[in-house]
Amino acid sequence: METWLIALLSVIGALLLLFIVLPVMIGIIYRARSRRCPKDVMVTGKTVIVTGPTAGIGRVTAHEMAKRGARVILACRNTRKAEPIAEQIKKETNNDDVVIRHLDLSDLTSVRKFAEEINCQEEAVHILINNAGILSPDKKKLSPQGFEITLATNHLGPFLLTNLLLDKIKASAPSRIVNVSSLGYAANVLYLDDLNLEKTAYGVYRAYCQSKLCNILFTKELAVRLQGTGVTTNCLHPGYVYTDIFDRGEGPAAGLNFRNLSPRVMGRVS
Repeated sequence: METWLIALLSVIGALLLLFIVLPVMIGIIYRARSRRCPKDVMVTGKTVIVTGPTAGIGRVTAHEMAKRGARVILACRNTRKAEPIAEQIKKETNNDDVVIRHLDLSDLTSVRKFAEEINCQEEAVHILINNAGILSPDKKKLSPQGFEITLATNHLGPFLLTNLLLDKIKASAPSRIVNVSSLGYAANVLYLDDLNLEKTAYGVYRAYCQSKLCNILFTKELAVRLQGTGVTTNCLHPGYVYTDIFDRGEGPAAGLNFRNLSPRVMGRVS
């Protein structure tokens, strides 16, 4: 056989392995290892705050909490978008205790206002699920307070929100704080002297991965400080879930997703 033909077949074989066989195998392994919370676990009488509840993981989480009997607070930036979602959750779960509150995590003023309303109006907060997160466009953007928008939304906002609600969460113990992170944390380092990526070259995934690493470090330190309070803190990589977070943005961020590796939850999580 001609040398060039052998080389060509080798390249084709490598490409098939990389783009077809390997993703399929990873998908099979992932699906086999996926676990679900037992259906009989209830949170009746508990108040649960879910950030980013209008799409993706947050929407399914809010639905699941309502189905299990909780009072669910949908903390979201777009309250109009949340209205039909809240009604759908109520209808499908037979739980009318689903409320909408405005929260823009990228804006620390909005975070403070939301926390003040919760502290004044809610008797307890048993579970805080910091789920909301973004993958920003290619061009660097800043929050109203001048922070890089990904860091502000994915870490600084949740960090402030958690601390402002901490007294109420501790008073509601046993209670729990859940920070949704990502395996992407391992692909980056923490630029402690340049969190805003002003000296370091800005990149969509550099900003995202740094924010996810911040989630983990925050959770670990919070766990140490809350020992003995009855408050459990968790952070997690949710897996490659069929959401639309990678459908947004510009340039390399647009259209990238992990659908072939991802199990569907209630159809597409969107």
